[in-house]
Amino acid sequence: MAWLHGRPKSHAKDEKPQPRSQIFGDDDYRLILPSVKGVEYLVNHWQKCGMYEHGMSGSSPLSWQELEAYSNQTQSNLDCWESEQIINMSKSYVSFSRNADELDCLAPFSPELTEEQIQEIKKKTATQAKNILRRPAS
Repeated sequence: MAWLHGRPKSHAKDEKPQPRSQIFGDDDYRLILPSVKGVEYLVNHWQKCGMYEHGMSGSSPLSWQELEAYSNQTQSNLDCWESEQIINMSKSYVSFSRNADELDCLAPFSPELTEEQIQEIKKKTATQAKNILRRPAS
């Protein structure tokens, strides 16, 4: 998710870069997240909890205290394993988000593509390559 939330600058003077999740079209294969069957509820708790904390020096992972307060206030009664998974998700998110704003940052996941999606990617790549080769040298 941090990769999709990253805001890569398209050029040096880009003052308001858009998050990748808004740059891609709704049907873009890069918006397909890996399956989390069986633990969707943990992702929901993590998102409701805020995913990370905002501090003086930027973002930081959720603290155990913050997660405990969330669990108590929402009466979700997260057990130790569930809490640990949410903390780990938060740590991974914050760690990855530090590089996610780079234009050349690769997604940490790769969805399974249909043959149709693969052909569409090949077509777009071929078109882009032709356009690059047609540009006059500076």
